[in-house]
Amino acid sequence: MVVLGVLLEALGIFGLILPSPLFGLFEVNAGVCLAHIASGSLAIVSAFRGVGAMRLCGKILGFGYLALAIIGFAAPDYDIFEYVAFQTPANTLHLVVAAVFLYVAFLAPPN
Repeated sequence: MVVLGVLLEALGIFGLILPSPLFGLFEVNAGVCLAHIASGSLAIVSAFRGVGAMRLCGKILGFGYLALAIIGFAAPDYDIFEYVAFQTPANTLHLVVAAVFLYVAFLAPPN
């Protein structure tokens, strides 16, 4: 959970510093970057608050990222953040992040 949180925060910080499209793949804006930084921070904090907090955070963020992926795949031209249209690399990344968070929420051993 800490590793995923750090990766999300790094992605958000890089998005604020580097020009869009980030790494040539992801169209980002400040709102998207701040959302990644916030979700990464929440993941890190919950990992240190115990198993219950970690599982709750995994459910909230897992279902949230899953919803983003589903919306992105179902309506690829929908522009939820006004400047950022969903695109396949972002949808795939959201799906992977959702899978990791939901694994932590429901299947990971509590150690």
